[in-house]
Formats: sequence, C-alpha cells, structure tokens
Amino acid sequence: MNYILYGLLLVGVFIAVKPFLMYLMPTRLLDTEKLNVFENTKLFRHVRSMMEALNATQADEKIRKKTMLLIGVSGIISLISLTFSIACGFGGLGILLCLFFTLLPYASCRIKLLNQQISGSYEGEILITEILNQYKINHQNIKEAIDISIGCLDKTPVSKKLLFRLSLRLKTCRTENELREILDTFAESSGTEWAKMLALNIFYAVSEDTSISAGLEDLLKECEHAGKMIEHSKRQNNEAFVMLKFLAPAFYVGLMWSLHKYFEMSYPEIILFQFNTSMGALIFFSAVVLTFICGAMASVAKRPKFDI
Repeated sequence: MNYILYGLLLVGVFIAVKPFLMYLMPTRLLDTEKLNVFENTKLFRHVRSMMEALNATQADEKIRKKTMLLIGVSGIISLISLTFSIACGFGGLGILLCLFFTLLPYASCRIKLLNQQISGSYEGEILITEILNQYKINHQNIKEAIDISIGCLDKTPVSKKLLFRLSLRLKTCRTENELREILDTFAESSGTEWAKMLALNIFYAVSEDTSISAGLEDLLKECEHAGKMIEHSKRQNNEAFVMLKFLAPAFYVGLMWSLHKYFEMSYPEIILFQFNTSMGALIFFSAVVLTFICGAMASVAKRPKFDI
C-alpha cells in the first residue's frame, strides 16, 4: 500500500513539474503558445521577479532562461529525492525531506536576495542624495537624473545594479500601467520602505511631470534620521554564526569518534550505517536540514536591514 501511495505521489509531482521541465528543451521544439501560458503563471512570475532582482544587469532572455532552469532543476530534484525516499523507506518523514530538497534551490536564491536587500538597504542615503543632486542639475528631468546617477554610484553596487535595470525599462515604458509595474519591481527588488517612497516620487515625476525636489529632500532627511538611530542601537552578533560554522562539523566528527570509541564500531561500519541503512540516512539528512535552516537564520539575523 505504501508503494502505491509513493507511486501516486511520484506521478503527481512529475505531472506538476512537467510544464517547467519542458523549458530545459531547445526553444525551437516548444510550442510558443504553451510557453506564453506557462510564463503567465503566478509561480513563474514570482520566480522571475526574484531572478530579475538578483541579475538586474543581465538581458531579459538570460533572466528568463535562469528562471526556467531554477524551476526545472527543482522539479528534477523533487523526482530524485522522492524516489530515494521510497527506496530507503523513510515513510512520511521522507516526504518532508523531499519537500526540503525540492525547495532548496529556491530557498538558496531567496536567502541570497534577502542578503542583497540587506546590503542594499544601507545605500539609500547615498542613492537618494545622488538622484536629488542630478535631478536639480538636469532641470528636473528624472530620467536623465537616473541615467547620470548610475555612473556615480560605484560605492553602492546593489543600488547601481537596480537603478541600471530601472533606467533600461523606463526607456521602453509606454503606458501608466507599465510604469507602475516597473516601479513596483524596483521597490520589491530593494525590499525597503525608502525604495517604495523613491519609486512613488519617480512615478509622479514621470507620469505627471511634477517636481519632486521637496519629496526627495524629505525622504533624504528620513534616511539620515533612521541611519543615526540604527548606528546608535545596532548590535552586531557574529558569535552564533561563527559557532554554527565551526562547531557543527566538529560535533559531527565528534559523534563519529564517540561511536567508534564507546560503541566499538569501526569507521567503515559507521559509514555503512550512515548511508546504507534507512535510520542512518534519515539521521544524516535530518542533521543537514537543521544545519541549513540554522545557517540561513544566522546569516539573515547577523545584520539588520536599514529602513525608515
């Protein structure tokens, strides 16, 4: 009965990810209409927005291919891990492990994006100052101000990358809805309130040709005030990250040594137990999952996001 259930799950997973596995095929072999349908799904749009934020300086086609690859690889990992769980007889916990490994590529990209957003959040004051100065110099032409600001933001790599993407898309924008979508993507890629306020100012400057000097100055003051507050209350806590990085492997090696010394198991027997039995494999993969989760939490928590 268990094998029938796992078989049905395997078939269900394959059917679910089959449309995205098709993206790994050459484009000339695919139906263009089906491609358009898949690219309009919420899953594809969500993953694409994440990949766009991570690869803002790359062409749309490259971002599209990376989106296809991420979803396709996740589908393949899902099939492999589910098959492995069935073969090892992990039971219900095997499904959870399968889900973890399936989401691992997405989670890795998501953590990378979050770290990028945290780093970029500290660039707000420099970015807004530069845009405001160029906006005044270029006779309140916001598009020209953005273009020139890109070349002056060498100390703010994240903001420079996002602003470059924004500049390219503004040049091809034709409707107000497109403009809203472009600025929403910029704000979401930054992941900060100051970026949302900056996007709102840019929207009024482009769509209504309204002067936004006062709005940018107020936003700059808010960022300066927030920066002073964060510098006053910020607490760097790298001890937990260091402990996790160095002690987790040490504990694992210590466990192997303890099994050898106190349970009189040879190292080949320990390795066979670890990878050749369902219990040993389950313990190993559970340790990997918990270590990854703790590492992800420590990586995100060691530096707070700067925001207004």
